[in-house]
Amino acid sequence: MHYGCDTAGYNDDWVHFVVGTLEQGFFESLNIPTQTVFQLSGFHALSEYIRLLTECYYRLSENREKILDSLFHAFLYTLQQEIHQQSSQAVVARKYFRKFSDIRTQMYNHPAQEWNVEQLAKSLCVSVPYFQHLYKEFFGCSCLQDLTKARIETAKYYLYSTNMKICDMAAFCGYKSEVHFMRQFKKIHRYDTDRV
Repeated sequence: MHYGCDTAGYNDDWVHFVVGTLEQGFFESLNIPTQTVFQLSGFHALSEYIRLLTECYYRLSENREKILDSLFHAFLYTLQQEIHQQSSQAVVARKYFRKFSDIRTQMYNHPAQEWNVEQLAKSLCVSVPYFQHLYKEFFGCSCLQDLTKARIETAKYYLYSTNMKICDMAAFCGYKSEVHFMRQFKKIHRYDTDRV
């Protein structure tokens, strides 16, 4: 079965789980309504957790179950926060959050596309400095830093799950130069490893 949508901001990520007896109290404390469809504006972080859960699930590790448990708890805390924020957004700048979130989702879904900050700012009818300010406020990094992260995360996923050649991977992720791709990959991957 396949689901789709003809507007921006759609993602096919899904999670199905059964709450065990030991976790019942924890889940109830989150006060997340069940059997409910949510229209969340910042689902990108949730999608990242699902990607990490999937990656961890398929990776052999002696601590795999503990890592999966921790990631899933983080997923649920983030979902709770997202639901709470959805019901109490009073800041004026938040009127843009959904649009920025849609742009970010499109960037992560299509990292090879040519992305231009000036054009993105123009599409939202805001100045470039204000666009950059809001983007950093919403997501904690600049738009270009996030685009690089999206491209490298895509590369990491396909390196784990396919036999794609490096030159093809570079083009697939939006790099015109294989050398530039490898430099950025090593730099970011080293930074991520150092933080662990």
